[in-house]
Amino acid sequence: MSFTLDGTGGGVCATASSVAGTISTTMTDDILVAVITTGHNQYVENVAGGGLQWQRQRCEHIISSGSQDLGIEVWWAYAPTALTSQTITVTFSGAMYGTLEIFAVNGCDLHTPFD
Repeated sequence: MSFTLDGTGGGVCATASSVAGTISTTMTDDILVAVITTGHNQYVENVAGGGLQWQRQRCEHIISSGSQDLGIEVWWAYAPTALTSQTITVTFSGAMYGTLEIFAVNGCDLHTPFD
């Protein structure tokens, strides 16, 4: 099986309750992956955009020095068609610093892309 990177995007927020990034792709049947970091004991409430149905794949929280919680969440969606300048928005549980990295992969198993 051969995989192809088909687009990337991202965003950063400081003391906001959401972050957004824009992505364009050129192929059909992509799996979009959003890697999100959270801080200050917050979590991701929702990922939306591109007319896609987003699902949480994994969520990990790490306690660092000073009892600050760092969260890393992975969300994904299936894109049956190519996307043009689609905005993907992450909503957090509260105002905080967060980051969003989005990438599209072509050639994945569309039913179980993480297996």
